[in-house]
Amino acid sequence: MINSKLIKEVFKGSRNKEVILTKKFKFVPGKEVNGFLDPTQREMIIKKNSKNIWRQNNIDQLLWQRNRMDKKSFDLTNSQIKEENLLVDTGTGKLIGYLFTPLDFQINSELILFVHGGGFTAGSIRDYRNQCRYLAEQSGHKVLFVEYHLAPEDVYPKQIIDVERTVGFIQTNRQKFKVSHNLILMGDSAGASIINGVVLDLGSDNISLVIELYGVCDLDIVNNHEAYWDYSLYPVVKSDQRLVKSRLDRFKNSTSTMVDYYLNTDKKLIKDAHVSINFASDEEIKKFPRIVLIECEYDFFRICMDIFACKLITNAIPVSIIEYGGCDHGLIDRLGYLKQAEDCLKVCANEIKSL
Repeated sequence: MINSKLIKEVFKGSRNKEVILTKKFKFVPGKEVNGFLDPTQREMIIKKNSKNIWRQNNIDQLLWQRNRMDKKSFDLTNSQIKEENLLVDTGTGKLIGYLFTPLDFQINSELILFVHGGGFTAGSIRDYRNQCRYLAEQSGHKVLFVEYHLAPEDVYPKQIIDVERTVGFIQTNRQKFKVSHNLILMGDSAGASIINGVVLDLGSDNISLVIELYGVCDLDIVNNHEAYWDYSLYPVVKSDQRLVKSRLDRFKNSTSTMVDYYLNTDKKLIKDAHVSINFASDEEIKKFPRIVLIECEYDFFRICMDIFACKLITNAIPVSIIEYGGCDHGLIDRLGYLKQAEDCLKVCANEIKSL
């Protein structure tokens, strides 16, 4: 049971006297306690911090994010995955898409539409190919990865519109793709935020399942809950405090850049439910289908995901919450390096196979 002071404050005056949040907690492999960084994760943070990339000016940082050479993963598939490049016709233009089909694909099963993260400003198939291949293999479902328009060249709500029109493209071409009229929406980080906006607009009539990995459920949780947010919400052993704080600060300090780039400096939009789902009304939350939330113990956005989970529970939306101990934001980026990344995609695949 988890009931932080922040969650209690958010739900003060709720029709429920107490909002109870339960999770499946996955400990660091070989350990049965929490509150410390996974050793591999620790090494990765030390290596990232040594680059001092966050001290550069904004344009250098943006270009580095889009052309990262350190964001590497491994292909863990053991079977043939068919890859196809395609153009997604949105009606007003075309997006580049990548379709992954496993050998054991079952005709008329749900297609997985994967919406990538990257702070709304970065992310491409180069960063996610191995993850999409592994997800297709483990789930037995087709996976479509689409490269939506990025900020700051294209600002909110262009990204949400791109994904909504991709959903329409899938439904129009479902016989060609040999998939169900229903689909699965899955996204990480900023991609999860985009998915939330899509569900608010389209509803869940043709969405069987939503899977969100370390999602941005509140674009500015620190300022939106200034009196209740602090570092104590992420308890960690003293030897890891400095490293964990450095990662929390990295995201905390990037909020203004996300507002500038994604929202074109319009701070009023921060509390729009399409941007920060935690400000959605009960009626809006009731639009969601069954949902799986993947959290990481030392992810800056874990707290806002907890609040989202409580909103889902309060509105009787079926939700499963899995938290990976000792891990940081961007878990599946480390596929092949961090055991939990592989496990995470297997967990998602099993949730999909259970439909």
